Parts: sequence; structure tokens; C-alpha cells
Amino acid sequence: MTDIENLKQELSQMGRNKIVFFRSLPPGLHVVDVGKELSASLMGGRSPSGYASACKRIFEKSFVDERIGAYLALSNWAIFFEPELRISLRSLVESFSINKCLMLSQDGDIAKVRYMLMGDEGCTLDLDGLPYLTMA
Repeated sequence: MTDIENLKQELSQMGRNKIVFFRSLPPGLHVVDVGKELSASLMGGRSPSGYASACKRIFEKSFVDERIGAYLALSNWAIFFEPELRISLRSLVESFSINKCLMLSQDGDIAKVRYMLMGDEGCTLDLDGLPYLTMA
């Protein structure tokens, strides 16, 4: 079975939320680089509230793969942990992943239902109650 077939099977068994942490995606899936996307959308210098709006707009994107359905794959997403943005990353992840697959590059570790970016206690995402899986 290919990586994408395995992913399709795993996703079909998940509940209404579908969250995948990946080190490398199967070929053919589009990845949005959050840093580049924010830079492009914020040319012209906006206030921190403009950054928060731009971050939320990234979650409005969606792609469709005939094998796994609607998804959004994000890399370079550490900006979402910035407290100045005043966004609830947990809420964004939870609401976006309903009936769609949210794929996040894994630049950290998952322990005790918390994703921790690069071992930093200040940069955590609470996954308690959310179904998720990891891909190598």
C-alpha cells in the first residue's frame, strides 16, 4: 500500500476532525508555506491585528485530492504561536479540521496530547480530545 493509500485509510477511520502531523508529505499534495504566504499578503506593513487576520485567511484555503478529499497542508507555521497575534490556535485547528484534513509539518514533538514546537513549553498546541495522526 502506498503512503497516500495508507493516509486515505487512516482518515476514513477518524471522527469528524482530521489532523495529520507530517515530516514529509506523499508526492502530489500541495503545501502552503505560512511564512511566505504571510509575507506576500502583508506587503505594505500592517498592525499586529492585520497579521491575525492574514493568519486566519490562510486557514480559509483548501485543496482537493481525489484520494483523500479536501485538505490544507501547512509548513513553516510557527508564527501561529506568537502571542501578539492573539489568535486561538487550538480553535483554528479544531474548526478547520472538521470534515477536512488539516496537515501540519511536524517541527516538534507530541507528548501527552500536546504538540510542542522544538521542545519549547511556550509553544504548545493542546490536542486533548482531537483525533490526530503522524506521518513519517
